[in-house]
Amino acid sequence: MSSGPPSFTEESGQEIVQNSSGGAPLCVDLDGTLVRADSTWEALTHTFFKAFPRFLKITFGAWRGRAWLKHQIGFPLSAGNLPVNHEVLAFLQREKRAGRKIILVTASDQSVASAIARHFDIFDEAIGSNGKHNLKGTNKAALLIEKFGRGGFDYIGDSSNDIPVWEAARQSLAVQPSRAAAKWISQRPGATTLDPAPDRLGALVRALRPQHWVKNILVFLPLMTAHLFRQPEIWWKLVSFFAGMCLSASAIYVVNDLADLEADRRHADKRRRPLASGSLPIPYAIAIIPVCLVLAALCCIPTGWPGLALLGGYVSATVAYSFSLKRIPVLDILLLSGFYVFRVAAGALLAPVLLSPWLIAFAMFLFLSLAAAKRYVELTNLTETDPRPERGYLREDYPIIATLGVNCACLAVLVLGLYVNSDTFHTLYSGAPIFWLLCPLLLYWLLRIWLMAGRRQLHEDPVIFALRDRVTFLVAAAGAVVFYFAMAGHSK
Repeated sequence: MSSGPPSFTEESGQEIVQNSSGGAPLCVDLDGTLVRADSTWEALTHTFFKAFPRFLKITFGAWRGRAWLKHQIGFPLSAGNLPVNHEVLAFLQREKRAGRKIILVTASDQSVASAIARHFDIFDEAIGSNGKHNLKGTNKAALLIEKFGRGGFDYIGDSSNDIPVWEAARQSLAVQPSRAAAKWISQRPGATTLDPAPDRLGALVRALRPQHWVKNILVFLPLMTAHLFRQPEIWWKLVSFFAGMCLSASAIYVVNDLADLEADRRHADKRRRPLASGSLPIPYAIAIIPVCLVLAALCCIPTGWPGLALLGGYVSATVAYSFSLKRIPVLDILLLSGFYVFRVAAGALLAPVLLSPWLIAFAMFLFLSLAAAKRYVELTNLTETDPRPERGYLREDYPIIATLGVNCACLAVLVLGLYVNSDTFHTLYSGAPIFWLLCPLLLYWLLRIWLMAGRRQLHEDPVIFALRDRVTFLVAAAGAVVFYFAMAGHSK
């Protein structure tokens, strides 16, 4: 068995570490190295959302130090649910097959190290913090020097805390290194980077889901239907509220992703989200939440206290939905549609314009249908191995949800037709007959949504699907043409 550093070959466009032979044991860090996450933050987040009284009890004693905190929090998770760095795992498995001794050495608690070692079954030994001493940085380096001697082991790590360990190791290997760690590695002769650092900024932007901001355009709908197109002071208020809604919604999305980490990792698509995949560290996510909320409040200052109150009510309602109400069948669909109707009502209150009961009825049935479509797709995507116990539905409930959604789609079109035939409409539009074309256009679009949902061709969020769907843009363009000619007829 020859000695030497790992070698690399090109395979499928990625660097693959080949067997690094040599008698020195291979010591591996856990957080950010073997797994693309921090097990302590994962455990803390899980405890916060699932056992809040215990979380409070533990944090009140945090003054005793990190080692104590890690020991108390333990590992209330499934080791198999953590986002594994498969390149590192494959490398370790090859080294194990080559007869090399593999040791897990982590600053996480010993309970975490033992759980990980049992799950992967490739480690000859697993060493973690013991509740008194935090096995990190110089402490980890001192333990490994005592155990193997300086230069008597190879080490795989990821952060600047690992620099003392790398200095004591025979061979230094870095996985997705932090900026400081990458700089040190680049100056270390023979040091190797197995996996470059991910794009944290890009992951943070994806976690905020700016594509969902389009939903907040509904705050402008009352202004449009009231024909107040040339009111700059009203537009300024609504644009400010729109910005506040976008930022607060992003904060809630991040909170949701933190609360649903384990469930998202079992989901075929959601496991690719930045937090679930480990590309965005939990501390980054926690930090961005108050930033978004403060900026949202600042954006709403031009709207005065009414806008701030509406924003606070929206945030409170969505938090209540995220933590408890979304688990109540049918009520969750009503609330999802209610959040859309809220945007319309808030726009009317801030304009201010008279809120049309026709508009509210139309919006209620339209968004009930889309909310039901979202749940329908989620239910039909469930498998026996992913029962999604945190939801209040059973997989066999999907026919009832489909019936509800299709009926609400037809009711939305019916309300639109009744409105076009009403005296209220005729006082606003003299070109009323052409508006009837909106009814078949909307009916076609909604029924097509449900047809695609039945064929499992629909994204779980119909609004996001619509933003990527060519037919939706064609229907919207046809609707705009109808509206233009109706307005042209009205102006005459």
